[in-house]
Amino acid sequence: MSHISSAGTPYYVGRFILEGTVDTPVTGYTDGSRWNGWATPFFDHGTALQVMRAVNHTNSGEDDQIGIDFNADDDAFLIHDPNYPDEGPQAISGRDIEVDGRRVHVYALGTRNWTWVEAL
Repeated sequence: MSHISSAGTPYYVGRFILEGTVDTPVTGYTDGSRWNGWATPFFDHGTALQVMRAVNHTNSGEDDQIGIDFNADDDAFLIHDPNYPDEGPQAISGRDIEVDGRRVHVYALGTRNWTWVEAL
């Protein structure tokens, strides 16, 4: 478990949106680092499920868009991209971080892949 990120800064609570998919800010955790200028959030299980449902809803009926499910046995969200069928799903495994002195089990769902914005 880590309370300091690889960037050397502590994690804090933030609110995040994914334009066109998660338009209402959701609570997540970050160290403030950026990927190509975009936020890099982590989400607890409940919020990650909310993000999964929003992505699946937005992409439903589109043959070339990703789909997400959760594999409880592996504690991982699986991102299925039909554009790369030979690669199999991308697994986003859970991990523990420390935020304000408490342990939080989180998933980097879409972190460093999607265009997350930290809502101020």
